[in-house]
Order: sequence, then structure tokens, then C-alpha cells
Amino acid sequence: SSGINAEYGGTQLMYATVVLDLDKLNKALQATMKQLQLHCKTHLGSETLAAIQVKAESMEAAEQLVKEANQLIKLKHEKSTKFVAELTSLLIQVERLSTNKNPCSMPILNESIRNLRSIVHPSNLHSFQDNIEVPLAHIQARLKQEFLINPD
Repeated sequence: SSGINAEYGGTQLMYATVVLDLDKLNKALQATMKQLQLHCKTHLGSETLAAIQVKAESMEAAEQLVKEANQLIKLKHEKSTKFVAELTSLLIQVERLSTNKNPCSMPILNESIRNLRSIVHPSNLHSFQDNIEVPLAHIQARLKQEFLINPD
């Protein structure tokens, strides 16, 4: 009986130690996160923040367009609706990037392409590459040239 109590007490002590260690780790992570957020706010330029905002606004506009269009065409699969919204958002981003000429938008545009690619079924990847990625790569190359020639 005393062996069981000793083992039980040892387990409680070990559990309490783990909980305290996790609490210390959590506090350290929170402090690090605050420092990271401050660093990002300080070092992310207004152009990068504007590019992030363009992405969010583009997605919002695309979702609204798809919602309105879906009343007519009635896409039945959620993945199809999501793909159309992501593709529409990507096209809006490209249009705004060509208008605003913000080079900080390029990495965000690449992220949008990766997000869109992740939705594509593996059997459709080749078609996605040929019909979306390759033309977008040409557009990006042209935009990069414009940024270098006319940095505004």
C-alpha cells in the first residue's frame, strides 16, 4: 500500500513539474512572439503591409464575385468554389500589382500561387502548370522588368 502511495505521489510531482515547465515555456514563447511582432511592425515597410492588404482585399472581392456568380451557375462542390475564388483573387492581385507597381507584392503573389496549387487535384497539376503557372511566370517576369526600368 505504501508503494502505491509513493508511486502516486511521485507521479503527481512529475506531473506538477511538467506543468510548471510548460508554463515557463509558454511565457517565454509569448515574450518571443511579442518581440517578433514588434520587429515585424518596425521592419516591414508600408509597401509590404500594403501588399498584404491588397491580397486580403482581392480575396474579399473574389469571394463576393464568386458568390454572385454562383447564384447563376450553381457550383456544387466546395473545392470548385474555393478554386474559382482563389484564382479570381490571384487575377485581381496581378491586376493591382501591375497598376500599383509594388515589388513587395511579388512574394505575396507567389504565396497565392502556391495556395492555389495546393487546391488542385494531382491529376490536374500539369494543366494547372501549363494554363496558370507558366502564363503567370511570364507576367511576373514582365512586371519585374517594369519595376527595374520604372521603379517609381
